[in-house]
Amino acid sequence: MTTDTRQHKPVFLHLRTQTSAWFVLFLGVVLTMVIATLEQQETHDNAEQRFSFAAEQVTLRIDERLHAYALVLRGAAGLFNSSELVTREEWAAYVNNLRL
Repeated sequence: MTTDTRQHKPVFLHLRTQTSAWFVLFLGVVLTMVIATLEQQETHDNAEQRFSFAAEQVTLRIDERLHAYALVLRGAAGLFNSSELVTREEWAAYVNNLRL
């Protein structure tokens, strides 16, 4: 009895090729998921950094504005402390000199 190895070879090659194809597909899907996750994390980190920077800028502008208002109030307090009676004309002159 002789065994023909040519009949078994194509089946073996077919299974090997099919297994390789499934492995490549699986590897491609896994790599795609890993890369997508990394990109999503990077996008999230960039958005968080932009938000933090914008919030810090708004905080600085608010602090500057509050400081300016405090200076105006101290000036008005100085005007009232320097005079027994602040007239309407003195107040108008003070406000005009502020150039708000």
